[in-house]
Amino acid sequence: MPITFRPARSSEAAEIACFHVEVWRKTYADIVPIEALEKLDVAYRLPVWEQTLTAPKPHQETHVAMRDDKIVGLISFGPASQPAFGKNAEIKHLYVAPNCKRMGVGKQLMARAFSGLSNTDFNGISLAVLRQNTNALNFYRAIGGTETGNFIDAGPLWKSENTLISWTIKGQYLDP
Repeated sequence: MPITFRPARSSEAAEIACFHVEVWRKTYADIVPIEALEKLDVAYRLPVWEQTLTAPKPHQETHVAMRDDKIVGLISFGPASQPAFGKNAEIKHLYVAPNCKRMGVGKQLMARAFSGLSNTDFNGISLAVLRQNTNALNFYRAIGGTETGNFIDAGPLWKSENTLISWTIKGQYLDP
C-alpha cells in the first residue's frame, strides 16, 4: 500500500500521541535516562498534542504520513520554542516508524515543512537533535542541513545536549 501525506486532524491527537511515544521510546531507548522513557508517556504527550492540533499558533502545522490507515510518519513545525533558534522556525517533531525508514518519508515530511513555511518571515528552519542521535544527524546532513550551534535544553526531566541543524527557506527547496 502506498504512503500518503496530509495535514493532521485534531481528532487524531490520541493516535499521534501514541505514535510519538512509541517511536520516541524506540529511538531514544539507549540515549535518554530511563526515568524520561517512563514518564514521557501518552498521558504526558496527549494534552500537548490536543493543544497543538486544536489551537495551533500562527504558522504552526502538523502533517502525517499514512499507510494502511495508520500513521507511519509525523512532522510538526512552527515558531521556535528556544532562544537558540533565533529568527528561524522550528521543526518540533519529526518521527518515522522504524519499518518505513529509508523510504523517503522523512524527506517528504521535511519538504512539507519547507512548503508550509516558504511564505513566512522566518529566516530559516532549524531543529534540535540530541548529540548522541547520530542516525538523525546523518539524515539531516544528507538533506542539506548545516550544524549551526549547540545548546543545553533543560527539558522536563533531564538536561540534554543538542546540536542545532538549520536550513534557509528562501532560495533552498527540499525536493522530496
